[in-house]
Amino acid sequence: MNKKIHTLFLPKWYPNKFNNLLGIFTYKHALSASKFNKVSVVYVCKDPSLEKKFNISKNYSNGIDEIIVYFKPSIFKLI
Repeated sequence: MNKKIHTLFLPKWYPNKFNNLLGIFTYKHALSASKFNKVSVVYVCKDPSLEKKFNISKNYSNGIDEIIVYFKPSIFKLI
C-alpha cells in the first residue's frame, strides 16, 4: 500500500515569529513525517501588537503545509 496518509499536527508549541526555537521538536517531527506522508500544521498564537483581530500566515516548505494564526488577545478575561 503506497497511498500517502495526510497527517495533521495541532501543536501547543511551534516555531513562530516571536521564538524560532519554540517547539522545534514538533517541527522536526513534522519534517521527518513529511518524507513519507502529506503533513499539515495548524498553530494558533497570540500577538498583542496586531491592529486587527487575527492574521493568518500560510507557508509551504520542505513538504510541510504550515498555517499559523496570530490573534489579538481580548481585554475580557474568562473566569
